[in-house]
Amino acid sequence: MNILAFDTASSLLNIVLSTDRGFFEINHSIGLTHSEHLLPSVDYLLKTAGSTASELDLIICTRGPGSFTGLRIGMATAKGMAAAGGFPLVSIPTLAVYAADCVRTDALVIPVIDARKRRYYSAIYRNGNTEHAELDLSAQQLLSTHACNQQVIITGPDARRFYQEIMHDHPAMLADLQIELSLDPNHDRGHGHRLIEMGTQSYARNGADSDDQGPVYLRKSEAEISLDQRSGR
Repeated sequence: MNILAFDTASSLLNIVLSTDRGFFEINHSIGLTHSEHLLPSVDYLLKTAGSTASELDLIICTRGPGSFTGLRIGMATAKGMAAAGGFPLVSIPTLAVYAADCVRTDALVIPVIDARKRRYYSAIYRNGNTEHAELDLSAQQLLSTHACNQQVIITGPDARRFYQEIMHDHPAMLADLQIELSLDPNHDRGHGHRLIEMGTQSYARNGADSDDQGPVYLRKSEAEISLDQRSGR
């Protein structure tokens, strides 16, 4: 199969193409400028692989949580390409992709994405299984509520920010709550192989996304909050 997959949920743009000719991947750590780089990078990968968009069999994207703008760009691009090419689209949970590359026996794996306002989108995994679905909490709230008396590995594109925040602002809480905190050394790399693997597995189990599938958000956008405030809701 010829499969195109991309993750636009964070500041790390991850794009991967798997074909019979090989596996091709690009990672851009360039902030939230995905609208400028996603399609040119897709075109570059297709040309590098000696392929065209018309030869794709499946497209995969992450559906959130994550950056509002990044998710909208990724989902809109995936839907547009799938509709134009007549091939199926599958979206998969963002945090599950990050956690899948960091399975350690007996340790909690917590992938994190910067959600602004000193909060993080996160979830809790152990041995590849979900212990708690998506969360929107501060670093301190996340650990004190879900990680007491645990060995914890922080991963995901914003893991270093999370780790440094705890070590700088709340180091005493680790001892108080008996938390052994470590940073996944591969937290900021791309997850192309996992995107392809998890997307194809989801497609085999559940088929393509429904037409009304959209990005998954854990909170309202700033524009929606401002609108609610102006309208008195």
